[in-house]
Amino acid sequence: MKVRTAFLASVAALATAAGLVTAAAPANAAGPCGAGYRLLDRVRPVTSAGGATGGYLYVYWNGSTGKSCAVVRPIDAWAGKVVDIAVAISTSTASDSDVSESGKGYRYYAGRAYVSARNTCINVYGGVLYGDVVYTGSYRNIHCD
Repeated sequence: MKVRTAFLASVAALATAAGLVTAAAPANAAGPCGAGYRLLDRVRPVTSAGGATGGYLYVYWNGSTGKSCAVVRPIDAWAGKVVDIAVAISTSTASDSDVSESGKGYRYYAGRAYVSARNTCINVYGGVLYGDVVYTGSYRNIHCD
């Protein structure tokens, strides 16, 4: 419990520092973000301080709606075994009240987190807690559509 509390505190601190916050909202098993969303140019790793990969951050875009969506998944071998997963997304100029978010307590994936992001860059953050090791990924000013 102590490690999980520390993980949630580190997720909140990193997300807040990046202009992001995490909260609960489950992902849809039928598809990560819904109809009309396409995976952006690359999948972004979620890594430990030592550089080991613990999961991946997926960012999707819907050109019709102008929304971006983020989902975090642990590596396949850890699905269902992780302690926690978190994801957050915002526009690069957003205040906390503009942030779309999800996370806390997920074991298979965290998301769908959405933000309206037409003609602006986005910031995304993902975290995975496996055992007592924290894996994070924070990417700022990406997908500047």
